[in-house]
Amino acid sequence: VKLRYIFVARNAKDVCVSLYHHARAFQSFAYEGDFDHFFQMYLHGEVESGSWLDFNLDFYEQHVQNPEDVLFLTYEDMHCNPVENVMRTAKFMNVECTKER
Repeated sequence: VKLRYIFVARNAKDVCVSLYHHARAFQSFAYEGDFDHFFQMYLHGEVESGSWLDFNLDFYEQHVQNPEDVLFLTYEDMHCNPVENVMRTAKFMNVECTKER
């Protein structure tokens, strides 16, 4: 069975702010520091999800090396160009799709 992936990346700044609020909202994380400190932790991959750059770069490199197996999209591009990205996704999935349908 050949595996194929659709990977949707989110803007690093949005992820950082969201993760900061997440870490402060849940007692299990016990994070009480300020955003500047959290941002430095985020840049160094010292947060719950590790390094945003390493994680996303891995999937992007897989997409560049194997575009028939990995479709790399960004949330922002999907939001700004929904029709184009639905068409790209349909093509990747071998599903016939037109702008009208």
